[in-house]
Amino acid sequence: RVTSAAAKERLKAKWAAMSQEEREAYTAERVVELEERRENRHHGVRNLALAKFIDVREMFSSLHTQLYNVRNRTGVEIFLAAVRAEHTAYNKPVIYYSSNRVRQFIEMVTNASLAETGVRMEAYCIGGAEGMSQCSGPYQAEYVIYLLMVSVSQKLTTLVVTTEDACKCGVIKRMFYDTFDQQITIKHGVVLENWPNAKFHSLSNMMFLEAEICLASFENNTTRFRSLPDREWATW
Repeated sequence: RVTSAAAKERLKAKWAAMSQEEREAYTAERVVELEERRENRHHGVRNLALAKFIDVREMFSSLHTQLYNVRNRTGVEIFLAAVRAEHTAYNKPVIYYSSNRVRQFIEMVTNASLAETGVRMEAYCIGGAEGMSQCSGPYQAEYVIYLLMVSVSQKLTTLVVTTEDACKCGVIKRMFYDTFDQQITIKHGVVLENWPNAKFHSLSNMMFLEAEICLASFENNTTRFRSLPDREWATW
């Protein structure tokens, strides 16, 4: 019986005895295959909705940090919006802005909140002008909850970017609802103030009226995230 260790030693000795030309000839086919696979990973079209969702999520996870760092290094202001172009895709609109100055400018020229602009942009990319006009009508329950989810993420991201003493223990990469105190406050020193509902739970489980109240509360800054000063955080 040949063990893996014995096979490894045999192959190692065989490889060491080869010339550079023999090594290149021996591995040429596999190298081409690996390069094609690597190229497809970076540029290939994703066929499955889940694969696309994971690709987008992982890319923006690292991109957020890069944008944050380049803004700190250079002082440039950044606005970025990414939306799905197919209704079967899973990813929600991603809105990134580097400061309140950027947010205020976009809201001034569009006469809408960034959350609403992101949803309307998505509606246009999926359904054209007709799809966008449907989103501009009276709020439907799903649409309001959608706006609220974007707004919550946006408010937390803004706190991380614009407040000097925010999130001293690292960037908040995802939201926790039922365990917000343990996962966000204890680890990052951020609290949620004046949440209008009895419980801070997953937004996707909200009723229409709850979502509408919370969205209005966030947009008028009654409900907000706040970074705790060191002394208050230590005694929390």
